[in-house]
Amino acid sequence: MEMVRSDSKSEKKAEMVLGGLSGLNEDVQAAIFDRIHIKQLTRMKCSSKAWFGYISQYRQSKPRSSNSTFVCQYKFGDEQENQVFFLNVKEQLGGNVVVETLANYHSHLVNSIDNTKPKINFVGSSNGLIICKSCNSADDNDTVVPYVASPILNQWFSLPPISIGKRKIIMGLAFDGVPQHHFKVLICYSDYLNKYRKYMNCHIYSSDTGNWRNNKAILLSSISETSYMVFDDTSYVYRKGVIHWILNQYLLFYHFEKDFFKIYNLGTTVRRLWESEGYLYYAATCGCGFSIWKLMDDADALYDPRSSNKDIMGKWQCKHVLDLFSLDPCFRVFSGSTSLEELKASIQLLGFDDDLQILYLALPEAILSFSFENQRFGMVSTCRELCGIKDPPKKFLEVLASFSMQPRGVDLSSGADCKLLCPQLSLE
Repeated sequence: MEMVRSDSKSEKKAEMVLGGLSGLNEDVQAAIFDRIHIKQLTRMKCSSKAWFGYISQYRQSKPRSSNSTFVCQYKFGDEQENQVFFLNVKEQLGGNVVVETLANYHSHLVNSIDNTKPKINFVGSSNGLIICKSCNSADDNDTVVPYVASPILNQWFSLPPISIGKRKIIMGLAFDGVPQHHFKVLICYSDYLNKYRKYMNCHIYSSDTGNWRNNKAILLSSISETSYMVFDDTSYVYRKGVIHWILNQYLLFYHFEKDFFKIYNLGTTVRRLWESEGYLYYAATCGCGFSIWKLMDDADALYDPRSSNKDIMGKWQCKHVLDLFSLDPCFRVFSGSTSLEELKASIQLLGFDDDLQILYLALPEAILSFSFENQRFGMVSTCRELCGIKDPPKKFLEVLASFSMQPRGVDLSSGADCKLLCPQLSLE
């Protein structure tokens, strides 16, 4: 009886609030709802039947677009066909708009080492800026040229080349957004990581000076493996002055202010890392698909040099489980797969759009979106039709992607030896 009375009171309160809203014109109502995050709107829908109907009507009548830019690179069998795209991801299916493609730059970008056309690979993004790299290989030495770009202003900076020998590296871009116009790029050697390693050598580029500096930072580690591991820079997250990378069940980060690296064992295979509403999330493989975990407590504990795995493990909480087949029957059609294990092995988690509460996934022949609001998958039109490749291969081998919030008017600080590249684009 108490439950019925409580529900009745909630309905009456909702009717009173909605009665006040009904006196406003549709534009004012939409402006009010536009200011509310989708996650909060979803919670409001669950509070009463009246709110559910009202918000559902608003969401259907006015699809919300994202403030983010979806940056992705398709890797086909032939490296010459790899291209980077900047897409403004719209909520409506098929509403993707190509902003720029790196193919348009290929005839303008010149390798600063030997004046040849560079083979550019996308690395990641940070608060509206993106970072790419090209690599020149020699018999006994490799040279990396990072590129930092502000796509919204069509600014591309070629950083000074740096020699890395024949070692494996990871890379990250540190940029705090407006009003800061300065950035840093970190390159560190990611090979020979095991339980015995105590330090990591790295190079840090600062846009204030325009130069690289060598750095040797302490490594605080909970690695139990005696065999060597190698991290990958294709999935990194920068937040609160810290760059993060993932490898299997391990989380590695570098703290710029405190100048140390640290590795945590998350105890599960992590497939993607991102930030949403100021919190750190990761997606891990589970029996039915993927589980989404959130770091519930303040991140200061994570970045405390004295914290242990035991201190952190209890602060992660499972928020969602993506059951790949039972959540949405049409997913089986999208994937073309009948084996769950085969599907989990082939699927790539690309990134999370906080504005729309949508997770993007790549299959061998398609990119999908999963909405946490309505628990549905959708097909995202791929770039392959837009990239201008003649007779493209049926399947792409890999998709590298990230979301980048676009600050307005960020004029990059170039430093001393940073080369500004502003090619003229002829986009239709």
